[in-house]
Amino acid sequence: MIEEMRSKPGSHLTHGFQSRVIATDKLIRLAQGVDLLHVGTRCPIVLKDEAGTRVDFRETAQTRRLVAEVEDINSYLGTIEVGISADANPDDWQHTQHHIRARKIKDGRETWTCVRPTPSPEVFRVFGRGRWDRHGRWYGWWQNLPKSRRAELLINGEICIEPDFACLHPTLLYAMRGIVLQHDPYELQGWDRSAGKLALNVSINAPTLNSAIQALLKKRRDVKGDGSPAWPYGPAETRRIVEAVKKANPAIAGDIGSDAGIRLMAVDSRMAQQVMTRCRAEAIPVLPVHDSFVAPGSRKAAVTAIMGDVLAHTISTISPVSSGV
Repeated sequence: MIEEMRSKPGSHLTHGFQSRVIATDKLIRLAQGVDLLHVGTRCPIVLKDEAGTRVDFRETAQTRRLVAEVEDINSYLGTIEVGISADANPDDWQHTQHHIRARKIKDGRETWTCVRPTPSPEVFRVFGRGRWDRHGRWYGWWQNLPKSRRAELLINGEICIEPDFACLHPTLLYAMRGIVLQHDPYELQGWDRSAGKLALNVSINAPTLNSAIQALLKKRRDVKGDGSPAWPYGPAETRRIVEAVKKANPAIAGDIGSDAGIRLMAVDSRMAQQVMTRCRAEAIPVLPVHDSFVAPGSRKAAVTAIMGDVLAHTISTISPVSSGV
């Protein structure tokens, strides 16, 4: 009845594939003509343990506050109408009674993503490591669409844009050291920028330097859309690339291989909440996608200004250096 497609950890960083669960054709046929009622999630906050398994938790004042915050955001998102542009190529979209399938073509390779839109936009938050101060990112059905398909969404009838925070996690790490990031942290001498970006992002999320190297080497088995390996380097060169990343970013070298990523997600999830709260106050509809936001094209300047304000406020909050200006 249900088909599961499970991706390897970190696959979204190399070729965009994420684990997903979809209804089979048999289940869809059985559901034809059946009135289904959307009842929403059991609870808008999810707690996972060290292994990434969903676990139960006790209700406390903190969990009630977190639930109330998500419900408040959902009341704002519930006023947004999401559609698909009439100019979108119909070959890129397929509709069933309860699902939408969207096509992605990269490097000549075609893949399809299946999503089940909720009657109105809504999100839930996922926390990790059995703690409420780890992870905490917001999730909605539109995030599973390919970025090229999200660009064809309509928000309240208007074509969308998707501004994001550039180099967000390196920027936050530098800020925690009291330093303003003023260079491209992914740029390395002798290697493509894509190698530096993947190496730094994987290393920030890895608990040790050796585990970062092993995680990168595992990606040699992954294949990009053009058939080439996601990570074409051997053990010795991989170690040199990771060392080059550390050399290019000496101020945060201690954060590479420190499991900092899950703590940084907690920071950027609070930033997302602040952006949505500010946009709500200015009557701007936005949909969160971790470090980016789908918004009406006419409000691009306002949304990017709000994102800039939130980033500046966050940097001033987490930086050990306070400014008198």
